[in-house]
Amino acid sequence: MSRVNKKSLVDQDVVIDLTSMTDCIFLLLIFFVVTTVFDKTSGLDVDVPPPNPAQEKTQPKNPLKDINVVINVKNQIEIKGKKVELNEIQDILLKEMKDPNCSKNVVFQADHETLHEWVVKILDEIKAVKPQGIIFAKEEDEKGES
Repeated sequence: MSRVNKKSLVDQDVVIDLTSMTDCIFLLLIFFVVTTVFDKTSGLDVDVPPPNPAQEKTQPKNPLKDINVVINVKNQIEIKGKKVELNEIQDILLKEMKDPNCSKNVVFQADHETLHEWVVKILDEIKAVKPQGIIFAKEEDEKGES
């Protein structure tokens, strides 16, 4: 028997020819790309009712105006540009809410240096009249940033 040297078997490089396999893969890829059918899916057909002219007439042309409550750094309270005292807020808000051109929303804006105690007091007065909503506004900086 002939002796086979183990070192000689390990040192030999084994080369597998992958050319035919890559050819088959590319042929399959081309086949699937060519035979694939892309369906154009159309959206759902929706029957939209025609606009109702009576509904357009009932909507007001001028939107309702919100009630603005502002407190500055000196704890001065203004409602719609008029200075008021803390104990007058409820009466003035109730009067303004009865106005048909006014919404039931209150826009509250406080200076960033106003004491929180004053903010809470004013919010309590606003909540007491039960507005439809309270909107908190922030004053813009001089640079136009909010």
